[in-house]
Amino acid sequence: MKSNFFLFILALLTSNQSFGQDWRYVKHKKVYRNLDEAIKEKDSVFNLELFRINIKKNQLHLIGELKHIEFLSISEAGLDSIPDEIFTLPNIRTLNLTENNFTTMPAGISKLKKLEYLVMYDNEISIIPDWIGMLTRLEVLILPRNKIDSISPEIGKLKHLIDLSLGENQLHYLPAEIGGITSLVELDLHQNMLHTLPDEIGNFSGLEYLLLNENKLDELSSKFDRLIHLKTLDLSGNNFSELPPVIGYFRLLQLLTLEKNPFTSWNQQIPLSPQLKYFELSGKNITQFPTNLQTCKKLTKIVITNTAIKKLPDWIGNFPKLYWLELDNNQIHHLPSSMKNLKSCEILRLAKNNIEHLPTNVLLLPKLRVLSIASNPINHFPPALVNSKSLESLSIGNTNISYDEYKQFRRKLNKKIDIGHDSPVYFEDEEKPCYTEDSLREGDHIFRKLENDPQFVKYEVGKRNFFSSNVSFDKIIASTSKTRVTIFTDTVSLKFIVRREGGLSNIMYVSGTNEAAKTEAIRLLKLSCPYWAPSNMGGRNINAWFQQSFVFTITSTGGAFENQLKVFNPLPTTIRTIELQKD
Repeated sequence: MKSNFFLFILALLTSNQSFGQDWRYVKHKKVYRNLDEAIKEKDSVFNLELFRINIKKNQLHLIGELKHIEFLSISEAGLDSIPDEIFTLPNIRTLNLTENNFTTMPAGISKLKKLEYLVMYDNEISIIPDWIGMLTRLEVLILPRNKIDSISPEIGKLKHLIDLSLGENQLHYLPAEIGGITSLVELDLHQNMLHTLPDEIGNFSGLEYLLLNENKLDELSSKFDRLIHLKTLDLSGNNFSELPPVIGYFRLLQLLTLEKNPFTSWNQQIPLSPQLKYFELSGKNITQFPTNLQTCKKLTKIVITNTAIKKLPDWIGNFPKLYWLELDNNQIHHLPSSMKNLKSCEILRLAKNNIEHLPTNVLLLPKLRVLSIASNPINHFPPALVNSKSLESLSIGNTNISYDEYKQFRRKLNKKIDIGHDSPVYFEDEEKPCYTEDSLREGDHIFRKLENDPQFVKYEVGKRNFFSSNVSFDKIIASTSKTRVTIFTDTVSLKFIVRREGGLSNIMYVSGTNEAAKTEAIRLLKLSCPYWAPSNMGGRNINAWFQQSFVFTITSTGGAFENQLKVFNPLPTTIRTIELQKD
């Protein structure tokens, strides 16, 4: 899903009209964000943007007094309707009602005859109604993340529509009349339940972006051969068993992704666009590297994963602009020497293959920054890596490289490289302390929301047993009362940084009541310092905040003590969206 998300964002960013990119403010006019202020200056208001914290629902009818308004946004307000006064405004061109509770599209919108831009994503809408055809000036209709399962045929009357976004809905079919929107440039239908598409989509001769990922499609109509201006086509996560022949007509295609389809074969004869820049493919039944790519000299990124491909062709080195080559989880056993010609390659991912040796000239590619050889039967460090001038990140986890050889290699390096591995002790720089009180330097970025959490690596008894095996309750018991029956419990939470090079720093006390328990928790965390592996993002280790809680429980009965320690992570730090924050 991560790569599909990247493609989706890429397609949106390369467009001119995608939601979130062009809010259509009236240029050179103030954007009012307070209704009271707007009413006081109503003759000057052309742009009004209201967000949940500054909306008074019982005053929304006053918007009807803003006769000059052209841009109106009311988002995250919990609305399921809007006052009729708004529909009397004669000049509205942009209406944004995102992240509300609408179950239907308000019929009054049909009265906004100048409306060009309608955005209502993140609502509960189930139907695109008949009156949609009355919005004859509409250029952009953005309705992702609703519950739409029906579209009126009247949508075909939107002769000026250039962007239609219906991703993440519940569509099983599209009306044939949709083919009347011959002005379309962007069509987003990702993550629906579509089994087929109407032939009339072939009428969109100016279409450039078509997102069909995460549906149930198994073919594309031959009538789509008229989509000669298509630049982006995402077919990932469907039911294609073979490459749709019509793709051979898309000679301007720049981005093609086909991952997560049950391919039973691959037609090497279908020509692919010479303009192709991004290509993604997966499928366990694919046994040969796609020869169709040989003529795609403008490729900058190739991702071919989870196939049965054993051999790379000699012409793999004939892509002068290729900066990203990802070949994880295949059956490749040999890298051709022609890869030395990939002078622009910055990221090379070869994890989970059958590679035993890496050619020296590949290791010394002049721009190579990220290299993953994890989960391959490699026995020794390639000596040439010591001389790499550009390498920043190297992943060797689950190889046959010994921990001693790994440490020796680290000492030979003439520059700092993040090396991901699965050795029992992550931090191995004996010349520096594993824990430091303050490792933050000016300009350091500390991540708070992560692709994956830092890990407590490969200690023989695991994290919980490690802490339980090393805990001392003596000082905590001494600090508690000595009554005949006592149950003492305290939860100590500590926040700290797991450093990208290994080790911990900046332990901060978050919560707890007993000073002795706090002291013991800090001692245990510092003791665990060598066993923490950093979080990883895009193949590179990063500095990241993490939080650990220690629950100390002591039960005393008649002078006998029973002690227990539990540990847990109190905060959900791992999310899909990555946020970079400077501490």
